[in-house]
Amino acid sequence: MKVCNPFGEQSAFNAVDPKLMENYVILNNLTCFPNLEIQPSNPNQTYFFKNLEHFLLAKGPEFKNKLYERFDLINEIMINECYLNNIDAVKYITLVDTDELISSPNKPVVSIENYNLTNISSLGSHPVFHEPPKESIYNILDKLFFSFRDPPSLTFLREWFLKPKVVDDLCKNLTNSINQDYLLIDLKYGEKDTHSFVVNGQDELNYALFICKLNRSKFVSDILRKFNSTMYSYLRLFSFLFDAGEKSVHRTDSVLTVTTHFSNRRYNLKKNGYIDKYPSYHERVNYENGLTAHFRATFDNRITFSIREVRCNLNYLKYF
Repeated sequence: MKVCNPFGEQSAFNAVDPKLMENYVILNNLTCFPNLEIQPSNPNQTYFFKNLEHFLLAKGPEFKNKLYERFDLINEIMINECYLNNIDAVKYITLVDTDELISSPNKPVVSIENYNLTNISSLGSHPVFHEPPKESIYNILDKLFFSFRDPPSLTFLREWFLKPKVVDDLCKNLTNSINQDYLLIDLKYGEKDTHSFVVNGQDELNYALFICKLNRSKFVSDILRKFNSTMYSYLRLFSFLFDAGEKSVHRTDSVLTVTTHFSNRRYNLKKNGYIDKYPSYHERVNYENGLTAHFRATFDNRITFSIREVRCNLNYLKYF
């Protein structure tokens, strides 16, 4: 496994100690830092990317709406230096953060569709406790690309995994309001960390109570005990589907440039400083065939989700 690092060995990972992975990770430092901003006082001289204060602290109308665009372009240039240096070494490439994982296929343990048929006491025989993945992710990707007639990229929609405290607090609020037909539960942990859930009607209330019962069960506590030493803050068992922020897997034999979310995006830097970006062709994978599991620390939620969308999904644990 190779990891490309734009800022030197001392800051290779902000969440993972590189020493923990030194036996199976090759760290490549990047060398291409583009000069995109011309100094007004001297048109022949440019600001270097390493001079971050210029980009972060400068004020004025000439910087309005440009900062994100320029850093987005710089990010893609660094990504593609890494990609082109390693394009002949791998069959597929995906660009994910350390809190993301592309998992396939996808079948939740408990959802609102099957909870009435689920016996919590019998869940201890779930394959996550006993069986490794039956098929490698590479073989699964081969089949998915073939089923779509080999597009350049496959895009996997996102499933947002809830921190255990969010589930615990959701259940506490639910217990305190159990006699109401309609519940709006807002859980706020900071300025940009809010979760809002709606429980509407008896069926959804029954399902919410089942989720809480499952959360307190021996089945869940056994999973926490089994995986806690290796998973740390990424050990989460309840989630909801979130149709945004998807990530892609690209074929290296047909994709010449990559971006964080899509592939083959072309750039045009105009004279007025704005950047045109053209999206590429990709196929979107259905949730049941795969998804991007996301374990982000905070969630800036501007949408209220129904409790119907919450589910227990352990599929990603097979890869640990």
